[in-house]
Amino acid sequence: MRFDLRRPVSGRFSIVLCGGAGRWPAASGEARAVAGLIWCFAVLAITSGCGNGPATAPVSGTISANGKPLVEAGVTFTPVGGGRPAWATTDEQGRFELTTFSDRDGALVGGHIVTVAERDTDVPQVPKNADPDAASLFAEMPTSSRPKPHRGAISQDYASRSTSDLRYTVEPGVSNTADFNLSK
Repeated sequence: MRFDLRRPVSGRFSIVLCGGAGRWPAASGEARAVAGLIWCFAVLAITSGCGNGPATAPVSGTISANGKPLVEAGVTFTPVGGGRPAWATTDEQGRFELTTFSDRDGALVGGHIVTVAERDTDVPQVPKNADPDAASLFAEMPTSSRPKPHRGAISQDYASRSTSDLRYTVEPGVSNTADFNLSK
């Protein structure tokens, strides 16, 4: 038994239920509506998938250079087997919390190559709602009392996946702590 969608001369579609013994009469309007709803739900079920996506676990830690916090460094955890990388920027104490899909959700479970890149400027950022014409004023302001980035404190090898020797395995179901003390 199968449904057969036909377009007669009148220009309207009709649904004909075909069986092994021949044709059955066209389905009523209610039957067509029910068949349409079933079709829509089937398409939604197939296209929506069953899972919530790849598993992530929280990852936080610190990055230091010769025992001193590495300020405003970019940290990236790239899955060894492929997948979306996680990233973060260190704060004034060198701490970070990784983000993959949503804010601070961690990194994909499994092995990662870790890269760390130093910030290349210590000019203060222009506030988001500032007047664009005032940008030069912000560039001339002192950088406040926060620690300045340690440009040149670590080897450039840490900034590339092909040269970084930093590795970390993200474990499922736990809060992972990744602390690295880097040298030049």
